[in-house]
Amino acid sequence: MADVEAMKQRLETYLKSGFPHREELAVQQVERMPVGVSYETYLFTTAWNEGGSPCSESLVVRMEPESGPVPPYDVRPQYQALKSVHGSGVPVPRVHWLEMDGNHLGHPFFVMDKVEGETLLGAWSRSPDDRESLKEHYVSILATLHGLDWQALELSTLNVPQHERHHAEREIARWQGVIEDNQFTPQPVLAEIISWLKRNIPPAARTTLCHGDYHSRNFLAREGRIVAVLDWEMVDIGDPVSDLAWHCMFMRILRENSFWPEDDFIQSYEQTAGVEVDRDSFFFWQILAFVKLTAIGLAGLRSGIESSDLDMRQVGLWTMLLPLLQDAPARMLGF
Repeated sequence: MADVEAMKQRLETYLKSGFPHREELAVQQVERMPVGVSYETYLFTTAWNEGGSPCSESLVVRMEPESGPVPPYDVRPQYQALKSVHGSGVPVPRVHWLEMDGNHLGHPFFVMDKVEGETLLGAWSRSPDDRESLKEHYVSILATLHGLDWQALELSTLNVPQHERHHAEREIARWQGVIEDNQFTPQPVLAEIISWLKRNIPPAARTTLCHGDYHSRNFLAREGRIVAVLDWEMVDIGDPVSDLAWHCMFMRILRENSFWPEDDFIQSYEQTAGVEVDRDSFFFWQILAFVKLTAIGLAGLRSGIESSDLDMRQVGLWTMLLPLLQDAPARMLGF
């Protein structure tokens, strides 16, 4: 609770200096949210008087952490992505400003609107009549995202692939490095899986803007529609099949295939986007998705164990999931 109170005071000081015309400005109801891979997220309400009238707004702060399981951290790509795609048909919160001076809140951050809604799976489970429209909107958003002119969006903080296999090569190298930095003992099965990935990189048929963490738990819905796509911390330019594979991997691990069976999802995407998804490429990216989440899990487990207060939530989660994350791709490859 101490860090929330400190954040409240820092936010209030920052906003008073940035908006001196807002009389009697006060920050209220600060809440830290346990979302995202590791970026810190705070909800808060600010109230003030302007021209004799009371005003208020609910906002969200996304801030770089002091440390975390998967560095390096840079809040700029997700801010740029949210700013660029807002109004494009991809529903995202409106961002207000980016602050790279870490002296204000402790680390660089950006501020965006709070979007009211419930989790996509919550809405899907609670409202059977809305299920088809939610599924259609979910795949339509992905097709729209992949159809954006990413070159015109001026996403200068994202890495543009230099050739048709570069995105996959870069992802393999990144997550292999995370695994090697965080494994407690040698991982021979993972090493064999990574070796297979390096030998079987498919050329990307297209290069698009990719969300990087596209799955049902990163969405808010309201009244039968998706109203926000959240958690853009792994946004990238690359092969759009990676987003499809990541979604399907999550559905398999979380046993949520009732939301959308894999084959139906891919076929719906193909029809909506007007493209054909190469199944060999999809298989490759799904294997890499398991490796990616395994790397995040190993880093989360080490971070939880080495935390000063022993984060049992992280330890329990990843202790349960890591064996499944390694077993699934090994079986898929016939190991």
